[in-house]
Amino acid sequence: MTDKELFELCRQYGLKARTWRNKFVALLPEVYKRKLYRQKGYGSIFEFAAKLGGVSKNVVEDVLNLDKKLEDKPRLKKLIPKVGVNKVRVVANIVKKDDENEWVAKVKNMTKLALETHVRDIRNLDPGIGKPIAQQESV
Repeated sequence: MTDKELFELCRQYGLKARTWRNKFVALLPEVYKRKLYRQKGYGSIFEFAAKLGGVSKNVVEDVLNLDKKLEDKPRLKKLIPKVGVNKVRVVANIVKKDDENEWVAKVKNMTKLALETHVRDIRNLDPGIGKPIAQQESV
């Protein structure tokens, strides 16, 4: 096997590993709601995720918190298996139900870095966006 062939296999397998990891992570909120991890003998959702999917505690916490934020945004939630939890998390605090479709398109088409920059620009224009009502500045 040449170096080029070895590199190509690594690239292909790495891409597949990320794809399947994203799909696994997207299942965790439902596993948590059903307490499936307990039924299968795991002490916690964190142990379940680590042993079955090699997923860290931080990623599990992120996806469970994100699931709560996206309860009323099903189209954005459906992107997690495709683009990953980190990319969706970037926009989760500023998406409103009425502009969800616009953000879904942005998440699909923009890089994570571009999304971060876009969200930062929006927050600079309107500092109250994405903050809980109690923290928003009164005018």
